[in-house]
Amino acid sequence: MAAPRFIRLGLVLFLMKVSSGTYLAKCCPPGEIFSGHSTVECVSKPRNAMELYVRQWNTTAEGIPQCDEPEDLMTTKFDDLDSNNFLEVPACLEILHEQVAGGIAVIVVHCRSNKDRQMKAINEFLPQLAYVRKCCPNDTIFDSRTKACVPRSNESVSLAEFLRSKSADTELVVVATEGSPTCKKPIVDYVIGENDIILRNNTYSVMVPTFRNNFIKEELFVAEDTACFDMTLNRTLVARVCRDPGFCNDNACIRKCCAENEFFYADGCNKLPVPDEPTEFHVALANAVNQTKSSTFAVTKDYGVLIGKPCKYGMYPVDPKEEEWLLTSEGHVFVQDYAVYDQNKYCMDIFYSKLIPERNFYLFICFDNPNATKEANLVRLRMNTALELTSCAFLLMTLLVYVCLPSLQNLHGKTLMCHVSSLLLAFICLAVITWITPVDPEEELDTTTCKALAYTTLFSFLSAFSWLNVMCFDIWWTFG
Repeated sequence: MAAPRFIRLGLVLFLMKVSSGTYLAKCCPPGEIFSGHSTVECVSKPRNAMELYVRQWNTTAEGIPQCDEPEDLMTTKFDDLDSNNFLEVPACLEILHEQVAGGIAVIVVHCRSNKDRQMKAINEFLPQLAYVRKCCPNDTIFDSRTKACVPRSNESVSLAEFLRSKSADTELVVVATEGSPTCKKPIVDYVIGENDIILRNNTYSVMVPTFRNNFIKEELFVAEDTACFDMTLNRTLVARVCRDPGFCNDNACIRKCCAENEFFYADGCNKLPVPDEPTEFHVALANAVNQTKSSTFAVTKDYGVLIGKPCKYGMYPVDPKEEEWLLTSEGHVFVQDYAVYDQNKYCMDIFYSKLIPERNFYLFICFDNPNATKEANLVRLRMNTALELTSCAFLLMTLLVYVCLPSLQNLHGKTLMCHVSSLLLAFICLAVITWITPVDPEEELDTTTCKALAYTTLFSFLSAFSWLNVMCFDIWWTFG
């Protein structure tokens, strides 16, 4: 009875050894990939290029396979392998980066010699590839407080190790791309638990809070170009997800003028001089919000960040030292003595200037549509003209009554006629001024005409009030 048990045990161990030997290792050392110049030459990984992360402890052979003949070494795209193809081991996986064409693909490096048939393995043992985007460059992690990439300590767990530990039943190979996704709409940072990330059919999904309720969660399926993952300083996972446009209708959002790796300069947005330099935007935002007593925006909770200047007709800065502003819980901006502006009417960023050595946090408000302003000015000017002409009509009728009736032309009537005449001339001048005023502020009016109307209006009003004083004295003298 003991002999069959030993035979079965030996068979299991042999199968485990063969199975473990069929898994593929990484061809190049960590931090290196294949270049387009030579498909079997390891070079340093370019910035923001893909990199493979494999389980080194489950592999029996590492590095580029040694074939019987150098010309037998060949490469095959991982996606081209199917159940009808045979793949000889030892073999390895690597990223092929075409520097000229810009193409990136996962390839398998193996020998095409058929001398050793017992070393062949069908590709059912090929590992599972999981494509993800790492928010920060290699050897850095994400700081959820400053929302910036900081150096990773030796004690912290890397993103690849965390994701592979979540897939213990399969031989997972993580294909990671560095850099945050470029979102057309808000990007939101979620600090999630280890059970809130799920891998299904090579696609990750995350469980995030629904709206402002932290207890009810919804599942979001994320792609490589819509989300990124990274570890935080306290060994938790952060997911930066591009949300749909309606997210800001029910959640707090703010708008940043420039991208996260850019700063706002006098002539627009420019890249940071040091690409990996931590940005100061979110720290400056928290300081600006805390300095305003009436702000209800919670900088410690999840909020969306819209990227880009929304202003079509320019914008102007709001100096916090001169004008007080506050941020509402929805992410709207209220400037004292002005209106409330939503995310489509403002943006904020750290402003860099050669004239100002320190980096100041500024709020920028969009100018209104000049065409809409012109139309509003035109309506206002024409309405003022019509109302002033109405006054002129009644004043003219009053003057004609006194002119046509000699019985009214006593001392009081004559002073009243002088007062009405002066007032009529003043209102006529005002009507002419509003009529000839240009709608476009950039247009200029003739200086001579402006001076003539101004002096005439001034004289008419002074004359009207002077005759009004004469009338008041006459009434006091007669009836006092």
